[in-house]
Amino acid sequence: LEDEAAELGVKLAPLDIAFGDIHCTRNIPEKFDEFYRLLETSEEFPKTSQPSPDTYLGFIREAQENDEEVLILCMTSDISGTYESARMTANLSGYDRIAVIDTRQAIVSQGIVVRYAVKLRDEGKTLAEMVPLIEEFSSRVHVCGIMGTLTYLRKGGRIPASLAVIGNLLKIKPTIAVENGELVSPAKAKGTAAAKKIIWKQF
Repeated sequence: LEDEAAELGVKLAPLDIAFGDIHCTRNIPEKFDEFYRLLETSEEFPKTSQPSPDTYLGFIREAQENDEEVLILCMTSDISGTYESARMTANLSGYDRIAVIDTRQAIVSQGIVVRYAVKLRDEGKTLAEMVPLIEEFSSRVHVCGIMGTLTYLRKGGRIPASLAVIGNLLKIKPTIAVENGELVSPAKAKGTAAAKKIIWKQF
C-alpha cells in the first residue's frame, strides 16, 4: 500500500492493471476494492503492464541529485518483465550507485523481502553490504496459498472451461506457491480443509 511504502521510505513502481479502458494503478484500498469488483463483474479479463523505464529513470535521477544509492527490488523475472526493464534502465542511466535485484518473489513474499531491505538500510548497511544479504534472505522466503475457485484460471486461459466447471462442482482447491521464482501448483485437494492440510505439511 502507498501509505505503508511512505512510512518505510520506499518508492513504488506500480504495475498497471487494465480492464479494457479502466485502469487500476494506484496501490490504495479504494483501487483494490475497484479491482475485485471489476474482477467479478467485468466482461474484460484484466491485463497487466510493467512500469515504464521512465518511472525507474525518474527515481534514479532523483537519487542522483541527492547523492543517494539506489536499490530496486523486482518481482520474479519468471512472472514479470519488471526486472529486465529496471536493469536496462539502470544500465542506460549512467549512474553507477544502483543495484537491481530479481527477488524471485511475488506480491506478499516480495513485500517480506522489501521490509527486510528497509531493516538493513535503517541499520546503516551500505548498498554493497545489503545486496548479498537480501539475495540470501530472499532465497529462504516461501509463500503458498489455496485457490478458492478455478473460474479465473479459466478466464485467463490457463485451463479449459469444462475443467473449471467440473473442478468447481467437485470443490477442487489447487494449492499455489512461488518456488524458485516460478508460480506453481504443487498439489490439488478436494475441499479447503484438505488443501489446508497439504499446506501445513509443506510448512
